[in-house]
Amino acid sequence: MINPRNLYLAASKHQGNNAPGTKLLQHDSKEFVTLGKEVHQQKDLRVLKFDSDTIGQDSALPYRDDPSVTRGEKVVILNRGQQITGIVRQTPDSKDFHYYFETEEPFPAAGMSGSPVFSTRLGSVIGVLQVANSKTKATIGGFELLEMP
Repeated sequence: MINPRNLYLAASKHQGNNAPGTKLLQHDSKEFVTLGKEVHQQKDLRVLKFDSDTIGQDSALPYRDDPSVTRGEKVVILNRGQQITGIVRQTPDSKDFHYYFETEEPFPAAGMSGSPVFSTRLGSVIGVLQVANSKTKATIGGFELLEMP
């Protein structure tokens, strides 16, 4: 969840049909959020508004307009209570729109698409995880920078 002005959910498009009215379950919970309309779209990233009585402002992750990241910068992937730290090693080129980070310890990447990528420098969400070099022991991950209008 991000909170530039309202509550939103940012996810990878390749995760499936996150159409309005779809209900998403929270991990290890019976509580859900109902997705509203899509408000922003990028190459493999979509942002949807959502409504929920169970998730509110206190659980939203911060987002700042105009995020940025450079080589050598520390990022953290947040998923299922984990904080996976990586260092950005590659920025997008003309053939690929992903930023790539490398971790010291392997992490299980299967099912982690759409996890928030958090900048420790900015103190906010800057993107979502989209690719990794292994489903079970990833050491390299890629994300698209979230650039909301």
